[in-house]
Amino acid sequence: SLISVTSNLAAALRILRYENSFRMLWVDSVCINQRDIDEKQHQVPLMGRIYRESTVVQVWLGNDAPQRTVATAFCILGNLKELCERFGWDINFSHIVRYQAIAQYGLPDVVDDLWGSVRHSVEMPWFSRTWVIQEIILFR
Repeated sequence: SLISVTSNLAAALRILRYENSFRMLWVDSVCINQRDIDEKQHQVPLMGRIYRESTVVQVWLGNDAPQRTVATAFCILGNLKELCERFGWDINFSHIVRYQAIAQYGLPDVVDDLWGSVRHSVEMPWFSRTWVIQEIILFR
C-alpha cells in the first residue's frame, strides 16, 4: 500500500536506497503510527532494543547539510570522545587549552573556525529529535 511521507524523508529514501538489491529500513515516522497514542506508547519502550540490535544506523541530516561541515564536525566530536574516554569524562579542558595541547589530540584551536562546523551541525533539526541519544549511545 502507498503512504505519504515528508519531502525530507522522500529525499533520504532516494539517497539511502540500494538500486539493485533489497534493503530493510526502520523509519520511525513510518513504522510507528504517529497519530495513534496507544501504538506510540507500546512502541517507545522498544526503541532502545531496535537501536541496540541494529546492524547499521544511518542518520539523515537533510539535503541542506553541507557534507564537509558535517564530516568535520563528526571528526572533531569523535576526537573529543576519544580524549574524554582516555582521560575521563570530567577532564579539565582549560588545562589542555592553557598548555596548548589541544592540537595533539586532534582538536582545533579554541578560536579556530572549525568549531563552527560543530555548532552548525548540532543545531540541525536531527539533534532536537527524541531518539538522538538512543541512536548515538545504544548502537553498537
